Amino acid sequence: MDAVMPGLRILLVPLIMGALWSPVRAEAPMKQSNDARQPVLELWYIEDGRVASAPEVAAFANGSVRVQVGEGELWGTVPEAMLEKLVRTLLESDRLASITTESLEQEIEREVTRTGLGALVPGAATMQIRIRTRNGSCSVEAPAIGVLTTRFPEAKLLESVDTARNRIENLRSIVMVGGVEAAEALTTKAQRQLAAEHGANIPLTVQHLASVRTLTDGSRFSQFVIPDGTASAGGRTVCVFESPGEVPRVTLLQTGSDRSPQ
Repeated sequence: MDAVMPGLRILLVPLIMGALWSPVRAEAPMKQSNDARQPVLELWYIEDGRVASAPEVAAFANGSVRVQVGEGELWGTVPEAMLEKLVRTLLESDRLASITTESLEQEIEREVTRTGLGALVPGAATMQIRIRTRNGSCSVEAPAIGVLTTRFPEAKLLESVDTARNRIENLRSIVMVGGVEAAEALTTKAQRQLAAEHGANIPLTVQHLASVRTLTDGSRFSQFVIPDGTASAGGRTVCVFESPGEVPRVTLLQTGSDRSPQ
C-alpha cells in the first residue's frame, strides 16, 4: 500500500490524528512511554488522503500488539525486551529519530531530477510510522514506499524508512501466526520442507517472516523474504502454504529486489 501526492508535497496529518510530536533525543537511553494506554509504536497507511480509524499496527509498552485484519483486529503479545529492541533499532539503526518527512520529500525530488523518472504512483497509499518514548516522540511519512524504494535505489533515506516499515510488518506477521514461539515453529517447518522438497539449506529466521494471510477455510499463506546481500541466500522469497491436516507446501522464488529486516 503506497502513494505519492502530486508535486511531491506530502500531506502532513498530525492535526488530523490529534497528536503533537517532539523530536526524540537519539543519544539518550530509550525508555518506553509512561502512559500505558498510548502505543509506543504505530504503523498507519493513508489512502486517498483518508486517515484510517485505527493504525495497522499498534504496539504497547507491556508487549501487547494490536493489528488490523480485514475489518477487524487481532491482539497478541511479544516479549517487552523484544519490543524495546525493535523501537531502539528503528530510532538508531534505521535513523527514524532524525529522518523527517521533509527530508524524504527533498531526497525524492533529487532522485526525480537525477534519474528523470516520475514519483507519482496513482492509487497507492502514504505510510506513516509514529514512535513515542519518554525521551520524546517522532513521526515520519513516506509516499509509495515500496515502489519508490525500488525505483530510486540510491535514495538511502527512503531505503532506511522502508527497512523500518518491514520491521514493523514483521512484528505484525509474528502476531498473526500466534506469537514468537509459533513464528519460530513456522520457521523451522519451512526450513524442513525446503530441504525435503527443494534440497535447499536456507538460513531462515523469524525476522524474515514478511507477511501472513489466513483464509476462511483455515488455510494459511506465509512469506519469508530474505533480502539482497544476505550471505548464500539473498534475494529469495520462501512461500509456505498450510492446509488443515496436510503437509505444508513450500515454494522458493528468486526475487533479487525484495527487502526484509536484517
